[in-house]
Amino acid sequence: MIDNRKSSSVGFFLFFAVLLLASILVIVYGTNEKKSLLYSAEYVAREQEETIDVQYFEMNGEAFSIGANSQGKPVFKDPEAALEALKADYQTGVNLIKEEFKLAELTDKSYKEYLRKGKKISNGSENARMQADFVVKFLEVYDNSFADDYNIKLPY
Repeated sequence: MIDNRKSSSVGFFLFFAVLLLASILVIVYGTNEKKSLLYSAEYVAREQEETIDVQYFEMNGEAFSIGANSQGKPVFKDPEAALEALKADYQTGVNLIKEEFKLAELTDKSYKEYLRKGKKISNGSENARMQADFVVKFLEVYDNSFADDYNIKLPY
């Protein structure tokens, strides 16, 4: 009977040791993956990929400066500052998308809904629709700074 208790204690300890090690590996890998998707070099357009017009964004201010992540995809050099500038400078376009589709505030957690639904804008003034178009183009670049959860691609 004593042997069974020791055996189950050792098994219990091993289970939690393995669980702890797996958690540490997930945290370390996840952190490295996130860092690899942030700005790490200057953006260089490649012929085999769809390219973006860097000047289209950068003419709107320093917050919209474009670089590349470790995969060569265009990203904002400072995605947090870029998102804040977008919300301040393109409030009309953001609000058009928000109100037409009854979305929550635009954040780093809710941006994918704005990206997906913003392409379907049908209301608003010409200026508001132009701003909403910029918001969508912005979010396409902004999305490159983040890993897709479970590798799910948005249907657009």
